[in-house]
Amino acid sequence: MKVLWLDTETTGLDPAANRITEVAARYENYDAVGAGAVRDFHRYVCHEQYPADYMAPGGAGELTGLTPEILAERGVPERVAYGDLQAFLNQCVDRFNKRDKMVLAGYCVHFDDGFLRALFERYDNKYYGSYFWKKSLDVASIVMHAVLRKRIPPLDDYKLKTVCNHLGVENDAHGAVSDALATRAVYHKLVWPEMAQEPASEPAPAQAQDDEPISLFDEGEQ
Repeated sequence: MKVLWLDTETTGLDPAANRITEVAARYENYDAVGAGAVRDFHRYVCHEQYPADYMAPGGAGELTGLTPEILAERGVPERVAYGDLQAFLNQCVDRFNKRDKMVLAGYCVHFDDGFLRALFERYDNKYYGSYFWKKSLDVASIVMHAVLRKRIPPLDDYKLKTVCNHLGVENDAHGAVSDALATRAVYHKLVWPEMAQEPASEPAPAQAQDDEPISLFDEGEQ
């Protein structure tokens, strides 16, 4: 089974009106070992305009720390990020093969799914769904099941950071790379502890244009 552990940071909550500012993903083929079994993807995404409340107290930019200046320095334009992500997904599965799909996994994954679907639609690509099985894996639901089964006690809230603190999982909240890896770790702690160790990964494909490559995971995150 192939799984894509995904997290996004965005300029707001509405996929139709807001945009992705950071996207990170770990592809993992649980039926394979060696080359190609694990791959990582990460891009910051810059935009010409941001919502008026983006850097306001409690706004998306204030929460993530991804100011327009930081995104201009580290990020690529949305069209480039879209092309890079599409190339990455094409390395993971053959979208024309009905049996070669990934499980899309995340924490409240419907949020990230909505933003990626909107991104593909903006560039007239109607085939986003061809990369994934129809049923996704929402780790937030698994956490609530663990509470129901009394595997973990009731917590003050069920944000990813709170759950990670309880389970002893490292997490830098509101960073897409950290959140994607932490989501994977929470799943394995609760469901599949023997798979909790981080596997070695391969980098994402080269960017679609001749920009300087964006660094992937910091040392020690692999």
